[in-house]
Amino acid sequence: NGNNINVDEIKNRLDAGAFERIEFIREPGKYPVGHLLNSCLRVSTGEFIARIDADDFYGPAYLQHGIAFMKKKKADLIGKSDFFCYLEERDETFLIRRRKTTENAKAPVGTGSTIIFHRSVLSKVRFDASTHIGEDLDFFNAVREAGFSAYNAPPFDHIVMRKSVKDRHTWQSFDCFLFSDECLLLGRGLKKACCVL
Repeated sequence: NGNNINVDEIKNRLDAGAFERIEFIREPGKYPVGHLLNSCLRVSTGEFIARIDADDFYGPAYLQHGIAFMKKKKADLIGKSDFFCYLEERDETFLIRRRKTTENAKAPVGTGSTIIFHRSVLSKVRFDASTHIGEDLDFFNAVREAGFSAYNAPPFDHIVMRKSVKDRHTWQSFDCFLFSDECLLLGRGLKKACCVL
């Protein structure tokens, strides 16, 4: 989203890598996040769909572990309510926990950057195209209301990355503390080794 993107540079970088079947989509102008996500869904073809946030860190087995968890639980959707978070301005990594969160299908399900769901969900649910913030929560609720199963996955293989630049994120660094029941400091620096299985 946005007009300051060098499309040719991105395409060249994708072509230079070992990527197959990647389609670059550009929406001119400014659109709500829900609209942009639905644009991606329209061109997707896989059995499983994952929302990946360009700012966050994902371990090399993130998708493999997520899909294995989905199959084990027979889940239509998973997310991570408990998550690791790195705050650049403090140079610290935290485990953000919600004490009331459980793995079961009735518990609140995770952050938007951790959504993985089965293609069958699209038969009844899409993102709210008018939503700028909170599109993930609206999507989770719509998935449940449509009768699909949703589970919380373990927090591993993913770190929410919050940069010092305040206007870079739709929610700010301090928000991860507001959403939590418990913040466990893992230490100074980016603690990838603690977070990846």
